Amino acid sequence: MVGEGVLTVKCRVVSVHERREWQGVVMEELQTRSRVYFPRVPKEYSLEVGDVLRVRMEKLPPELLDMGERTMKVVLLDDEDNVLDWTML
Repeated sequence: MVGEGVLTVKCRVVSVHERREWQGVVMEELQTRSRVYFPRVPKEYSLEVGDVLRVRMEKLPPELLDMGERTMKVVLLDDEDNVLDWTML
């Protein structure tokens, strides 16, 4: 836990989909096996199935909760805290 409404967990790469300018990456949380897809990871990060990265989940502030069913921002991070991609869930 990094702060109120923020949780960071370790996840592993379960699939990598090469695209023109990006790579799509499916990550799986190690304990719960929950999955999330990140569609725009830069190709400069050479990820392979089995690699372990971190996913940070941030609860959205109340003023942004009117965006339909989305309640959190999910961020894919490397070992040096660089943001590789993010999505809203």
